[in-house]
Amino acid sequence: MIDPLPIGWVRAPLGMLGEWSGGGTPSKAQPDYWHNGTVPWVSPKDMKQIVLDASQDHITDLACAESSARLMPPGSIAFVVRSGILNHTLPIALVPFEAAYNQDMRVLTPCSELNARWLLWALVGASEDIRRSCRKDGVTVASIDSQGLQAFELAIPPRSEQDRIVTKIEAILSDCEAGTKDLAKADDGLDLLRVSILAAAITGRLAPQLSSEETAPELRDRVLRDRRTAWETQQVAAMSAKGRRPRDDRWKARYKEPMSPVPESHDFPLPLGWTWATVDELAVLVQYGTSTKTNDDASGVPIIRMGNLVEGDLVLDTLKYLPPDHDEFPDLHLHNGDVLFNRTNSPELVGKAAVFRGQLTPCSYASYLIRVRLHADIRPEFLVYFLTSPYGRQWIRSVVSQQVGQANVNGTKLRALTVPLPPAEEQRRICDAVEVWLRRADELGTGLAATEFQASVLRRSVLRSAAAGGLVPRESVGESAAELLAKLQSERVSRKARVRKLRAVPSEGYS
Repeated sequence: MIDPLPIGWVRAPLGMLGEWSGGGTPSKAQPDYWHNGTVPWVSPKDMKQIVLDASQDHITDLACAESSARLMPPGSIAFVVRSGILNHTLPIALVPFEAAYNQDMRVLTPCSELNARWLLWALVGASEDIRRSCRKDGVTVASIDSQGLQAFELAIPPRSEQDRIVTKIEAILSDCEAGTKDLAKADDGLDLLRVSILAAAITGRLAPQLSSEETAPELRDRVLRDRRTAWETQQVAAMSAKGRRPRDDRWKARYKEPMSPVPESHDFPLPLGWTWATVDELAVLVQYGTSTKTNDDASGVPIIRMGNLVEGDLVLDTLKYLPPDHDEFPDLHLHNGDVLFNRTNSPELVGKAAVFRGQLTPCSYASYLIRVRLHADIRPEFLVYFLTSPYGRQWIRSVVSQQVGQANVNGTKLRALTVPLPPAEEQRRICDAVEVWLRRADELGTGLAATEFQASVLRRSVLRSAAAGGLVPRESVGESAAELLAKLQSERVSRKARVRKLRAVPSEGYS
């Protein structure tokens, strides 16, 4: 059902509101069409603003003269009519400068009797209705039907009311924009807060220090003793399985000592009672994941991949699987408390880490990840906080290697990583404090996101109210929209007559 029009308004198809045209792309094989071009050439990739301020590409005057490219006058309104983006949005923009445009665009140059900025806001407000009603079916690339676009009807107010609507819309949206910028600053502040929380945690400034029965150096020594004892137990069991018994202790010399810490690799002092340790010293297992091709059969064992590691957490909404009888299982089954480290990714994402806390059982992981199983008295969250902190990111940048566009930090480098080690009880207090502070930051972020959503709702509400005639009070004086529409029709007829007259003039040199 079509909503009733405000008094004095009329409906009109977009085809009546100005001159429509399509564009073209000058041949890329002609360097003279592109080299040192000064004429803006608008394409869908430029359509990220409601009012454009520039185009990424430019063509030459020669291209304008010889190719299919056409110039739009300043103040024209451009539509993207062929692009994958049309699956979810219809980009519309005012182009305040003279420009050429490509074949995936349609351009409406409004009649002079219309306020072009009012038309812009009316179209932006109706963009979702236009996208749904004018979309082509059965095409490979999402497209808008040009005839349907020109047949789409808008409610047209009188010209004086258009002017007042524009003034009101832009005043409200200006306030919204200022608020949005403040929200963006608050978002940036939250990011800094999270970074500061992690930096304070791993340098001992987040939780109060208390006296402990066991210092961190004593904890490290105990972990090293347990590490060696576990190795010796494994060796004796292996020899017993082969029916052998050790005759003396010479076999113990085969034990490989873990890599020692390099304290100077970090530029912050340790609190009293802390010590430095390597991942190699603190880990009981460092292991790569499976490289076997996964599938979508959810009856199998879920495989965590690098995309499931998001900002220090595991997001398990998208998973792949391997059969339960896969030959690497159960050796590659994850255990509660295993740290997953993303060893290969883009430079900005390599080194992501998260703790597996038994969210899925059984569960495994892919080859772009390394799992680290720490000694029972080392909190795995503390290692993840270090890797995610500015100090951890600095270490990753210092050891990363590049391989065909991908960054890599291998298991040997991860084992050699020197980390700060607090006493066991202090690790617990720090991790608890980080969890509390990050939860507060997330709550603030949720509040900001809700405010940003409310701002977007307000923008849509403003445009809907404007389209329904409810944004500004109506005035009884002045020209009606029907009279305006008659002028628009007259202008279109006059323009067509001028075009026919020009085409009828013989070319120079012929009679």
